[in-house]
Amino acid sequence: MVTSTGDQDLWGAYFTALEDIKEMEVNIANLLLCSDVCYSGRSYCLALASFSTPMAIDFLNKYLEYYLKKPDLWFDQGSVMSALAYIGEQAGEDLVTPHLASWKNFIKNKPNWELDSSIGHFKAEMKVLTSFKNEISSQQVTRGRFLIYSAS
Repeated sequence: MVTSTGDQDLWGAYFTALEDIKEMEVNIANLLLCSDVCYSGRSYCLALASFSTPMAIDFLNKYLEYYLKKPDLWFDQGSVMSALAYIGEQAGEDLVTPHLASWKNFIKNKPNWELDSSIGHFKAEMKVLTSFKNEISSQQVTRGRFLIYSAS
């Protein structure tokens, strides 16, 4: 029997983002919404932000609508806010402001939760992810779902 671990989910979401496998978007979003596995939420957010689809935005909004009302659950609220900030910046939209009042209430007892810092770190991670995606796409030859990378 195979069971899921945080590492499998974390790397699965990251590689899904690298390969731009949007067919997994609903699965990744549902894993984020369930928040069953520790430390994977940030990778789910990176994947959803890399897809930047209306569906990804909808799932991220649903996450915040629920989890920002749960101040005792210290999960991935910062990563989700950061993902929306990233998507919004890319699209020239403000996707964060609708959640700011709930965010401020949520972080009242969390002195180290700084949204600007979280957004900055997230943008840096997205820059690395995008760089990897560009490097992979410039060096790969595809055969079906298998990748063959050039040695150069």
